[in-house]
Amino acid sequence: MWLENKLSRQESVLLERIKSKAKSWLNNSRHKHFTDHTIAHSERIINILGRILKRQFNLNKDELFILFAATYLHDLGMQIRKSDLLTYPNLEELLKQSNLAVPDLESGSNRLLSFVREYHHLFSYYMIKDLLRDELGLDKCQYTEEIALVAQGHRKVDLFSDQYQRRGAIRIDLLSALLILADELDCDKSRVDLERMMVLDLSMDEKMYWYNHTCIDRVEIDHHYIKLLGRAPTDLVDRFKLIFVMPIWKKYREVLDIFYREDIVIAWAPSEIIESNDITRIFQKEKGLIEHIQNKCRDLYHLFAIEKFLGPCDNLASFEDILDIDVSPFYSTGIEMFSGIKLRKWPENAYFCEFFIYDDPEKLRGDSIPKPLWKSEKVEIGQAISVWPELDKAKEYAYVILFYQRKEDDSIYVKRKGRFWLIDDSNLSIKKRVFMEIDDGDLSLEGKRIVKGDLEVRIGNYENALLLLRPLLEADVAWHIDVVTRVMSIYKMIEKDMNEMEWYDEADRINDRMSCLVSNL
Repeated sequence: MWLENKLSRQESVLLERIKSKAKSWLNNSRHKHFTDHTIAHSERIINILGRILKRQFNLNKDELFILFAATYLHDLGMQIRKSDLLTYPNLEELLKQSNLAVPDLESGSNRLLSFVREYHHLFSYYMIKDLLRDELGLDKCQYTEEIALVAQGHRKVDLFSDQYQRRGAIRIDLLSALLILADELDCDKSRVDLERMMVLDLSMDEKMYWYNHTCIDRVEIDHHYIKLLGRAPTDLVDRFKLIFVMPIWKKYREVLDIFYREDIVIAWAPSEIIESNDITRIFQKEKGLIEHIQNKCRDLYHLFAIEKFLGPCDNLASFEDILDIDVSPFYSTGIEMFSGIKLRKWPENAYFCEFFIYDDPEKLRGDSIPKPLWKSEKVEIGQAISVWPELDKAKEYAYVILFYQRKEDDSIYVKRKGRFWLIDDSNLSIKKRVFMEIDDGDLSLEGKRIVKGDLEVRIGNYENALLLLRPLLEADVAWHIDVVTRVMSIYKMIEKDMNEMEWYDEADRINDRMSCLVSNL
């Protein structure tokens, strides 16, 4: 494999020893009821890493060695012996978090296995750095700590904490982010054996997880995008995406900022999941499985985790209203150039307005209206402003629009606020390059819009992202759920920003749109 060829001979020899020792531990799994966590899983992750980095490799040799070693060892903690577990320095704290005590950890018990599974990333760190350091050949390696951290970082750690910050030339957070994504993307049918599953005593949730893997035929990684392709039972495509695909997408979103900071551009294309009679028959063999999946998805509101946003939305009756860019820049967004504030809709009964621009949004926190950088005269509906101020790319800006019912009346009828910034040239260069590669790829036109929308979100142009997604939300497309979740995530970011600025009226407007978006499903 091309990635392995980038290692020195000395690193390759040490890595082969690490792989051999990891194989002897991982292939003797104590966790028979879990999907594949053997050395084959690690090998598939390395293959996925090669595909992610193929067009944009920017790791140094030491980082590559650390990433490979951590990949082979990241699940080592799943195999920790009970005697070694009892020596773990923070065992009492973990037991307390799990409402357990040492006597609960009987050898071979479900409690012990579940406890190890929950904290295996921590035990991997412990085994690499302390218990197996000599056996793995890491006693003289200067990067043992980094390998242990990256292995631990594959789940449930804060990659933005001090522990995961750059150490010299080693970007611990980036290596961990790569491992997280590649680990999640090992999600196809090669990771499960349904015949072996049949003899295991599994809960219905565990069975569902195994069966869901059989639906993914392959994971495609090319032209800066990831796409899952597969089949699902009849009438369960959207439910399958919500239960199985969306959690993977969520993990992808969690590490995206780290990738883009390091100029690794990877978008998430809509999954191509089709209905299949063959998969339906496989699922029907497991009594109660389809009903279990349907019950999991009975409440789409719950799956979107937006119950708190639901409420009356009599004033917004269609997707056109929900996605209408009524004011541009759109409440909180990056823009490529500033050519003025554009109003598509005026508040009812408003006939005149004034525009104010500020060079520091913090000045407008709450309800304060300080002296602006620039102010317009009062303008009527349909009247254009010919000259707007020139703005600096190095700053963030805010605008306020004050609406009046009568020109001679100084009482404010209603006001709008927004925060915006000019996107820097480096991000615009990335966008131009990646858009060209996406256009050269074989995605459908709709798929390209979604992938481009993701990139617009990445560079902060939420307005452009919504404009790209809007036609797909209104159309009858196979990946309707993919579009809805993206729009929801954008609105959530904008709503959070509005609340942090204490602009509660604007936050409520976005809130209403989210409520109506789900009500229209």
